[in-house]
Amino acid sequence: MSRRGAIARIAMTGAASTLTCLTSMPAHAAPNYGIAFGFFIALCLIVGGIFYIAPALVAVDRAHPARRHIWMLTILLGWTGLGWVIALLWAFNPAQPPQVQSSPSRPADQA
Repeated sequence: MSRRGAIARIAMTGAASTLTCLTSMPAHAAPNYGIAFGFFIALCLIVGGIFYIAPALVAVDRAHPARRHIWMLTILLGWTGLGWVIALLWAFNPAQPPQVQSSPSRPADQA
């Protein structure tokens, strides 16, 4: 499996576990479940936070040249959903290496 596929699978697993966390705990839990419920909420927030910054983590992992801009887009507009998707696509976009123009070579005997 490629590294890109592994990162995408981790991001999707994070999304699925966040949705599961938010929907599985009943709102009317018994009073003696307070500590467990607090731990559960903390775990959901941590997993959700990692999922939220997944595009920026992908950009850092791939050493994307625009990783600072991807961080900013993720933090500022990731909550809209569209900003998060754009940042993720941008992070997976292959970075273009700088184009270096080579000078025409001269034969060694022409000095």
